[in-house]
Amino acid sequence: MTSDQARHVRQAGHNDELRFAHLIGLSGVYTGDTKGKTDVIDRNGDAHSVKSGNLKWQIFLYRRSRIEADPDFGYMDGIGEILINCIDAFPEIRDDYVENKPFYKSRLQPHMRALRNKLADRGILSEFFDKAMFNAGEVEYLTVLQNDQFHVFYRQDVLRVLSAQISVENSKARNPNLSRPLT
Repeated sequence: MTSDQARHVRQAGHNDELRFAHLIGLSGVYTGDTKGKTDVIDRNGDAHSVKSGNLKWQIFLYRRSRIEADPDFGYMDGIGEILINCIDAFPEIRDDYVENKPFYKSRLQPHMRALRNKLADRGILSEFFDKAMFNAGEVEYLTVLQNDQFHVFYRQDVLRVLSAQISVENSKARNPNLSRPLT
């Protein structure tokens, strides 16, 4: 996705947030939290994360420093350390990765397996979704715009359904070049 396309998607999201805010009776210019998960705070003080049902969602874009500094990751039975190991499996320079994807994918594999093993525990999976989608309770509602209607889902219901219905698996695709050393 180009930066222009990303800007367009971001602006469409902000437009949806503003539309939802007006629909629930918030008047004037409404500005959501640009750094957290909260997009709209309703009149009861409850926070909503507003998503479009027509696009893919990016819900977990965290830097290494955020994972290291956020104590919530320390409470998830080693998930924070595994995520840092996943990040560290990649080179600093993207071109290095592009030039030798098989090597870096092979470096990532053991950490992804460890992550899958941790997330197989439904309790840890629920905590992970809570952090990724709701910032561990910052947001109370997932509000999804689908077919020109907003659907509001309570955080605990979303976590219960996702952690019960999603199975975390690693890719079974195998690349014969994965074992090739970096040259």
